[in-house]
Amino acid sequence: MVSFSASEVKVKASDELTDDAAATLAEVSEGEHGLKIKMHDKVKALELLGRHHGIFNDKLRLAGGLRVKLVDMTGTPKDEGADDAD
Repeated sequence: MVSFSASEVKVKASDELTDDAAATLAEVSEGEHGLKIKMHDKVKALELLGRHHGIFNDKLRLAGGLRVKLVDMTGTPKDEGADDAD
């Protein structure tokens, strides 16, 4: 895409780029100080790919039954919980 040395910068024409090389470019423009080449963020792309495949998960999931023991004012134990349907 771009090669440079201390004295010059060489840019390939867009039709000379492979499809993979062209896909890495986010923006090519001429700015106030010369040519601006912006590449896609590889780390962000990997993060989004990992999230898509469930590798990274920001949500906490709790699974399993919960058993609660309630005691009335007379002190008699009463069981209430997820396993009542048995």
